[in-house]
Amino acid sequence: MPLAARRRSRQIGADYWPGFVDAIATLLLVIIFLLSIFMLAQFLLAREISGRDTALSRLQARVSELSELLSLEQGVKGSLDADIAALRKNLLAAQFERNKLQQIIVLNKNDRRDSENRLSNVTNSLNDERRGKSQALSQIEVLNQQISALRRQLSAISSALGDAEKSQQQSKLEIEDLGLRLNAALAKRVKQLAQYRSAF
Repeated sequence: MPLAARRRSRQIGADYWPGFVDAIATLLLVIIFLLSIFMLAQFLLAREISGRDTALSRLQARVSELSELLSLEQGVKGSLDADIAALRKNLLAAQFERNKLQQIIVLNKNDRRDSENRLSNVTNSLNDERRGKSQALSQIEVLNQQISALRRQLSAISSALGDAEKSQQQSKLEIEDLGLRLNAALAKRVKQLAQYRSAF
């Protein structure tokens, strides 16, 4: 009996060992599986990190490009600001010149009006002088006719006086008086004619 018990105890002890081996093998498989999952996760994380590094380097390159573009834009903006300032200065100068030209145009218009007024006044005075000249010429013509008439009368009176001297002394005195009056009238007419001529 003790031998059979020993065999039973050996069989019972041997029965635990395969289960223990199976548990260890299962644990080992689980550990290997976890290690493979961990390695796969590490690979994926390393790949994602490398992708992020690439994206970060691209973003840094883009940022540097944008900073360069910003510096260029700032330079262009500075030159554009300078151009705008110069254009504003030129615009102000052009507006000043335009105002000066407008003032000159207004002054020229005023001078032109004054010249036209003076010209119209001179034209009116010339027309007045022409009318006065025509009137003076007509008066001179009338005076010349009167003078010629007076001369004819004087010659007639002189011939009548020559005849009257022979006949009567009284007639001679009257004729002399008439001659004096005629001479005075003639002198007066000649004086008027000289005044008209001097005025003409």
